Amino acid sequence: MYKKILIILIFVFLVLVAVTVGVVFNINNKDNKKLSNTTNEYIPEDVKKGNDNDIIYKIAETTYNNQRLTLSVPSTWKFEMVENGGETPTAYKANYGIKIYKEDLGKDKYAGVYSLTEKFGVCGTGLVTEKLITENGEEASVGYFDGGKDWNYVVFKDENVTLIAFNNGLEDEIAKEALNILKSMNYIDDSNVEMTIKEGTLTKTSATLIMKAKNKEEKFSTGAVFEIEKKENGIWTKLPINSLVTWIAIAYLPNNEGIIETKADWKDIYGELEKGEYRISKDLAYNVNVYAEFTIE
Repeated sequence: MYKKILIILIFVFLVLVAVTVGVVFNINNKDNKKLSNTTNEYIPEDVKKGNDNDIIYKIAETTYNNQRLTLSVPSTWKFEMVENGGETPTAYKANYGIKIYKEDLGKDKYAGVYSLTEKFGVCGTGLVTEKLITENGEEASVGYFDGGKDWNYVVFKDENVTLIAFNNGLEDEIAKEALNILKSMNYIDDSNVEMTIKEGTLTKTSATLIMKAKNKEEKFSTGAVFEIEKKENGIWTKLPINSLVTWIAIAYLPNNEGIIETKADWKDIYGELEKGEYRISKDLAYNVNVYAEFTIE
């Protein structure tokens, strides 16, 4: 009899534990349901506060020579990356950029933010400008041509790069919505150090890296470790690494010309790379990553 009572008590205890775990799980799940399970998606604070619980934002990011340009794009919009030398709606060429558009309007009507290959200038006749404050507190200037109600361009202030957004055919509320998205624009210069791949050294399993400070007085160093990412659907994704790999403890310092030249051999780390777009990153001594992009044909 005592044995039966003991079995019943154990059963009741297990049921209570299961119920408790279920309640805790539901509470946690309820608290976290606003967050996406994808690292490239998030919901900004104003959405978390209840302004619009249905919007999910994606971080659109493009890089060029260690410069990164990001936008927070709502799921109701689409985005595309503009590669080096890409077109803008004007005669200007882009180092890189991001285009956003509404799928139901088609890709011909869009707004784009770009790093231009040359300085931007406009004629003052019939031009009206207004101040725009971005989400990170920076000031930008919005331009309207000939008294038009829809914005034509936005100049983002940065002394080191020419960052411009152009409106290509968006009107009324859609134009305003695009302008609001552009407020999330963030430009990051990852370091004072540039990294490139030495011409003629790139293979499917290795490359020689050249690292050089923009300012010759800049002191920097790096180690042996590097990582490779692949661009998939406009998003950089780290490649799976061989778990048996070990790295040597070494510090590379610039030569008399302020340059570090080192070979990255990834045959035993990633194997042969397939066709695609990649970038390799190295960590500097002060916890800043530098990147070099490359393509495997």
